[in-house]
Amino acid sequence: MKRRTFLFAALFLFILPATWSQQLGKRITNKDVIDMASLGLSDDIIIAKIRSAAAGGTLQFDTSVDGLKELKAAKVSDEVIKVMINPAPPPPRS
Repeated sequence: MKRRTFLFAALFLFILPATWSQQLGKRITNKDVIDMASLGLSDDIIIAKIRSAAAGGTLQFDTSVDGLKELKAAKVSDEVIKVMINPAPPPPRS
């Protein structure tokens, strides 16, 4: 019984916080989008990356006026910026 308690304690004290910090480190930010755009990745690829990350809750975009100025200065397309503001995919056409 003591061994099981120790394993649970180890899980909560050591493993889970490390996982959470790794997830925080993998959040997608404006800089990541700017980097992808500067690499020449297509809008479709950048949008797919944003939408896949949105499902995991790992987006951390600054879409304030200052953030938008920075994105436009880096030549991020309006289509990508729109998805950064609202990453939900459009409803299917009927």
